[in-house]
Amino acid sequence: MSTVNKLGIAAPLRWRRIAAVAGASLALVLGAGAPAHAASTGTLSDNFEASDANSVWTMEHGDSAFVEYSSTAHSPFHEAYGPWAPQGGWSSVGRSIYLPVVLNSTSRCSVSIWIRPLGVTKFNVEVINPSDWTYISLKTVTLGTPSGYQPYQQIYVPTWIPRTRDVVFRVSQIDIGTDTVGALIDDLKVTCNWI
Repeated sequence: MSTVNKLGIAAPLRWRRIAAVAGASLALVLGAGAPAHAASTGTLSDNFEASDANSVWTMEHGDSAFVEYSSTAHSPFHEAYGPWAPQGGWSSVGRSIYLPVVLNSTSRCSVSIWIRPLGVTKFNVEVINPSDWTYISLKTVTLGTPSGYQPYQQIYVPTWIPRTRDVVFRVSQIDIGTDTVGALIDDLKVTCNWI
């Protein structure tokens, strides 16, 4: 069986089948060589150098944080001071974050912060859902020594799958010891990936 093409020439059915198979094979080879989706990354960094850092970062009751110039800051010149809480109490320094991510089933986010304990202190490093104040991600660490000032240490919270772009990040001092006089924090970094 044959058909007539545009030029008026008869083309047998088998030639049309061969051309169709060759075209499909070429499309498969070209399609397999390119990724279906490209991976994307979004980051947010806060080194406490912004002029409004005192109002962006707040204490546990919404008061402005103590963001100040310091020659000992992790980078470059400013850090936040989280004062000690009364024995058996807690204190915190935190801020709201709008995550740099596209929400889908492949999305993942992680957060790190640098903490310099001023004595032995147990900390919660927290990512919180502000709609119901539940933890999205949490890391509890004990840092410092009774001798006082220690170097900065980078603390990561576990990676999580974001369900909302609005979160609260907070460093809370819990289980305050008698030798604790607070902590310094610096260089928040949020990294999100998605396809």
